[in-house]
Amino acid sequence: MGRWQDLQDMIDNYSGRRQPDNNAIAVAVLAGAAAGLAAGILLAPDSGRQTMRRIKSKARDNLQDAADKASDMNDTVKDKANKASDTARRAREDNRNTNDDVQEGSAGRRTRRG
Repeated sequence: MGRWQDLQDMIDNYSGRRQPDNNAIAVAVLAGAAAGLAAGILLAPDSGRQTMRRIKSKARDNLQDAADKASDMNDTVKDKANKASDTARRAREDNRNTNDDVQEGSAGRRTRRG
């Protein structure tokens, strides 16, 4: 059921009904890569030893690509978290300044009445 739901989600995303789900896209890309690798192995004209070398080489390349993408994603998440933290800090400071202004205004009105 999970794969079919992922496929349906991707179709929904493509048709513009929802925002793209990065997990579904990653699953689709990995599934496509696995299917391509399997087809390449089955249709390879090379000997078994040569095919195994190619598989190992491709696996290393794919692993490195995945590690690079994970690192990039990690950097992106850190950047977004830092921006969110900065925004929250600025909002908190603005709130404090507004509260101070309100309190100063209230204090000024009290002293004029008295």
